[in-house]
Amino acid sequence: MISEVRKINRAKGTLLTPSQFTFTLKAIMTGIATMSLPNLVIKVSKQDGWISIILGAVYPIYLVIVANFMSKKFPKDNILVLSKKCFGNILGSILNFIFISFFLFILTAEFSGYSNVFRVYAVTFLKNYQVLLTVLIPISFVSYKGIKTLGRLNEIGFYLTICLIIFPVGILAYGSLLNLMPIFGSGLSNIVKGSSKTVFAFCGMEIIFLIYPFLQEQKNY
Repeated sequence: MISEVRKINRAKGTLLTPSQFTFTLKAIMTGIATMSLPNLVIKVSKQDGWISIILGAVYPIYLVIVANFMSKKFPKDNILVLSKKCFGNILGSILNFIFISFFLFILTAEFSGYSNVFRVYAVTFLKNYQVLLTVLIPISFVSYKGIKTLGRLNEIGFYLTICLIIFPVGILAYGSLLNLMPIFGSGLSNIVKGSSKTVFAFCGMEIIFLIYPFLQEQKNY
């Protein structure tokens, strides 16, 4: 009986709480591309850029809905396991390779953007590899510790940076709704084209298909 309790406790120690799960997804979606999102959208949809961003947000919401369905049907199997079960080892492995390659592409783009931003605005005297080492070392350490440590770090990081989300809201008091006028003035086609510019910024939510089996209380998902 005692050994069973210990096994359960060890299993819980490797799982994410609902808050850690949520903040991990939030941290993954918040990247360098998010900083340039308004600039990309406004070039196409002008003052209707906020509508394009809302339309673009449908994509990650759709992924969450699909992942919610999958977590109920296959609570213990992530997309890599299900891919092989559904398509066989050969085709499943190819699809898994494509899926993982997508994250490698996103990771490379994020590292490149991170290095450029820091070298321009913060540490101009450092070289690219020196900037990247400051990121790779803690990332490697957290990865070694496991997903539970990652979840705790993202949870703490959210609370430490919440002021960065709240304080800018005060600037809205100096704005004017006239800046949004005329609504739909840029045309429906430009609004849709502008939403396509948000694809890269909203990438990352696909990770949910890998980590949902680590959710501690899946009934609350």
